[in-house]
Amino acid sequence: MARLRLDSWKSIAEYLRRSPRTVQRWHAEFGLPVHHFGGGKGPVFSYSDELDAWLSGFVEDAGGDRQGGDDDLIAARKARSAELVAQAEELWDLRSENNLSTIASLYRGAVDQNPANAPAFIGMANAIILSAMMGAMRGSAAFPRAAEAVQRALRLGFDGPETRCATAWLQLAYERKWRRAREGFEEVLQYQPRSSHALTGRGVLQAAQGSLDAAARDLEEAGKQYSLASVCTSLLCWVQYLARDFEQAMDTAAQASAGGDNGAITAAVEAFALIQSGIATSSLRRLEGMARTFSRSLVIQGALGYAYAVSDHAGRAREMLHNLNRMKGESLYPIALVLIGLNEKSQAMVFLEQAYAEGSLWSLGFRSDPILQPLRDDSRYEARLRKLGHSN
Repeated sequence: MARLRLDSWKSIAEYLRRSPRTVQRWHAEFGLPVHHFGGGKGPVFSYSDELDAWLSGFVEDAGGDRQGGDDDLIAARKARSAELVAQAEELWDLRSENNLSTIASLYRGAVDQNPANAPAFIGMANAIILSAMMGAMRGSAAFPRAAEAVQRALRLGFDGPETRCATAWLQLAYERKWRRAREGFEEVLQYQPRSSHALTGRGVLQAAQGSLDAAARDLEEAGKQYSLASVCTSLLCWVQYLARDFEQAMDTAAQASAGGDNGAITAAVEAFALIQSGIATSSLRRLEGMARTFSRSLVIQGALGYAYAVSDHAGRAREMLHNLNRMKGESLYPIALVLIGLNEKSQAMVFLEQAYAEGSLWSLGFRSDPILQPLRDDSRYEARLRKLGHSN
């Protein structure tokens, strides 16, 4: 059976038994499936089956029927949207590697219910950005999506400190405009001195620029605001490792684990600190155990591959390298680690440059990362950092 196509606002309105103004509002506020010929400015059209499917969900969510009042339908969906945002915000106070996808889904659900809910767009952007930083999403997919969410909030007139903070995070991790990112975080902190998200962002920025003591202070302060938000602990552990305080990094990781935080980032930093403390048979066994426990963490697999390489197990290292090359996800930095261990420095630098472009958390530590010391001894490394813009 051929699809029925409706080629004007009037015909769409007649099909839905509503006024043209109502269906235009439904399109703008609730995503009624209306298309345009020739792009965004062309005449409108829609298909009856898409309208029926959309309306079925619209009515079911609102608890009414096609003859129900428009105001009741809109109010019900807005109320549901606000409820989902409230649930997401409660989880955000407890943000961890494991609940970021749930937070993003709640905010996305709020947007689906009410596309005019600007705070939901900002919340979704924040969750997506942190998901990329924690390695749960590829930066190439996450950051453009987060940027679009921020732009939608701005188009809705939502340009307060929350939007400025999300923009600064994008400037830090995605655009690498670090001066502007710092201005953004500090602007937010002038209005909200205890903003945990802004303090965390400024801390990560200072770590990227090599100011590791200042970075640790910001992350410690951020953690005090929400002591159960384990993301702050993971990032603090990372900064302690960058500062070569390996004993403190392992202690922070152990304390986090004792408190029930078993995130892959903290475990990866613990693995790096263990490597820097010396590769022995017992260390390899511990790393192998961590790689089994966190089998989905490519960074930990890369750390194990590096450890194999520097402890005369080149065959195992190349096997890890082969496996990483076959895997999807954030494998660029882990591949570089194994190549460094195998003393293939030029090839390692190629993968580090790609990791930087991807926007991984680890790439923000290139200036200080102890495991990259074999590259740092080469004068060409600093030149490559400048080429990447890592000194801005």
